[in-house]
Amino acid sequence: MLTLGVRWNPFVPVFDSAYRQEGIFSAAAYAAGIRSQQYPTLSPGLLLAGDPGVPRRVIDTNYHVFDPRVGFAWDVFGDSRTSLRGGYGLYQDQMTANMINLNYSPFNVNVTITNPASTANPYLGHVDPFPITKPTPPTTPFQIPMAAGPFVPDMKPPTIQQWNLTLEQQAPLGMLFRLGYQGSNAFHLLGAIEGNAAIYDPALTQKQNVSNYNARRPMGEFYQGLSLNEDIGTSNYNAMTASLQRQVGHGLTLLTGYRWSRCMSTADPGGFNSDVYATPVRSADYGRCAYDTRNQWKASGVWQLPRTHFNFAFANGVLSSWEANAIVTLRSGQPFTVLSGVDNSTSGIGKDRADITGNPRLPSSRSHAQEAAAFFNVSAFKANALGTYGDTARNLLSGPGYSDIDFSLNRSFPIPLRVTEGHFLQFRAESFNLFNRVNFSNPNATISSETAGKITSASDPRILQFALKYVF
Repeated sequence: MLTLGVRWNPFVPVFDSAYRQEGIFSAAAYAAGIRSQQYPTLSPGLLLAGDPGVPRRVIDTNYHVFDPRVGFAWDVFGDSRTSLRGGYGLYQDQMTANMINLNYSPFNVNVTITNPASTANPYLGHVDPFPITKPTPPTTPFQIPMAAGPFVPDMKPPTIQQWNLTLEQQAPLGMLFRLGYQGSNAFHLLGAIEGNAAIYDPALTQKQNVSNYNARRPMGEFYQGLSLNEDIGTSNYNAMTASLQRQVGHGLTLLTGYRWSRCMSTADPGGFNSDVYATPVRSADYGRCAYDTRNQWKASGVWQLPRTHFNFAFANGVLSSWEANAIVTLRSGQPFTVLSGVDNSTSGIGKDRADITGNPRLPSSRSHAQEAAAFFNVSAFKANALGTYGDTARNLLSGPGYSDIDFSLNRSFPIPLRVTEGHFLQFRAESFNLFNRVNFSNPNATISSETAGKITSASDPRILQFALKYVF
């Protein structure tokens, strides 16, 4: 069987219909000294919806986006016992409205004064723009240099490709075996990167460098931090999965599966204006995804407990027809980045990684207490060299593994009244982390911290909960 399809998925960016609070930064406009015609007192290069050449939505709408789909299923030997299934799809993501709640001028007027002349007259030597009416008057004297977090022109829709191939085999003893491959890659992912990072001056000391960020920024005359919201992210994911399912009989079903996977990306942004990139060069942040879990094994079981046959009807009514459920999870640790904790790049970004000088891994055959006290070899790292961003990769090390058993018992009790036919009470008793195992969180990975390498938190302990639900 072969299935083909295509989805029309236009990229229509959201916009603020009430106040048109969207802006872009154009490097070409900045170089040419072009300012917004609506707010001429803004820094050059910062243009708003309604300015010449700026689309109403700031980002161009694209109605020519078509996403193909293909899928197939093949009965390999024609005996309905072996099948091969696969599929491919292209997908486009969309922007959300919270991406345009901008917090820079002219939409949000603020003034920052370091070491004011006095509390009686803090604006001495500075422009006082207050009070401000809404909408902000075009002649408002904005504080320059200013911080901003605009979009950039010519952004493309985030694009994701996904594909999979699965072999299914009917095995003896009523078992079903699956072996699969899953893959995806994405590009034009949305994220923010610093577009005006301060440049290290080797003629100055580290203290002197960090005390004059704006003087060393390429556009320091007009801008402080310039968090550019771009379509800069990329990611890829590959996984092998294997599962075995069996209907044992007598109300017992078992399912188990293993997954090996690898996820890589340039960053893990949660949205715009987040500055998740540690450097102004996007490729320098390419590394493991924050949720990259290389190995995971899970098993689950459902057992419809048999009815009891005591001589007492009440006992049989209470003890019969229970259902037990269990889920076992074992997985390897998730990655973390070793940070320097000092701004030796003197860029003003504040996410410098450490330099690696030795083997960061400690023996794995240690007690929980030893792991908590020193999970990795802190002495294998040092603060990054002045003028650099650190030479360790993003998410270089993996944290502690995780193991857990969740268990539940439930039963439905019919209500024996004719007027309530089909109504029943369901009782559930559930335990998460049944054996109360300690699952450590990732360690403190900032080497300048006094607790560097130590684990100071853990996942939830055993949680018990009981519920009674009326179903009708």
